[in-house]
Amino acid sequence: DAETPYKSIVLTPGFGGGSSSMSSWAAYFASHGFIAMTIGPNDEINDSHYQRGEGLIDGIQTIIEENNRINSPIYGLIDENSFTVSGYSMGGGASHDAALIAQENGSDYIKAVISFNPTVLFEDCDLCPGEEYDGVIYCICLVPELVDHSVPSLIFAGEVEVNELTAYEGMLGQDIYANMPESTDKIIFEGAGSGHGFAAYPYGEV
Repeated sequence: DAETPYKSIVLTPGFGGGSSSMSSWAAYFASHGFIAMTIGPNDEINDSHYQRGEGLIDGIQTIIEENNRINSPIYGLIDENSFTVSGYSMGGGASHDAALIAQENGSDYIKAVISFNPTVLFEDCDLCPGEEYDGVIYCICLVPELVDHSVPSLIFAGEVEVNELTAYEGMLGQDIYANMPESTDKIIFEGAGSGHGFAAYPYGEV
């Protein structure tokens, strides 16, 4: 019973996941009147946050094209100026990439970011200090420039003290929130006593 034009949300999964892993969240948003689209990375293991962010932008473009395709079931029903990007874990981090990509391209159709237990594992040896592990130098960190966007954001995060992703300390939802500009509207919801998976599904941690 939602009214047109419909708002849309595009969701992308975490590391190793495909589009179907976001289907429960898509059904949840669709039940509240959104056009919900799930996408998966081209490479579930090796695609970077940035590539996954580009995938979210591609998803938005697909919805816009469907809105303008005469035989499309959503022809003429979509608000082309209002999209939300979302994802879980690595996909949650990628949703912030998508906001940054759109901002850098001068596009303002992304109106919100909803990131579920986001991680940010950017590898850039120009920005991040290198650390050696098993003879290989890794340069992984979070710097403010990588989340420097103005899109209003809702971040779900597991409680720091019990989060099992200790190897990623400082690169989870709390750090994303802290590194975002103070001028950006942002809210963090930290699940008491919960871990990294508590927001993977709309019905709670499994």
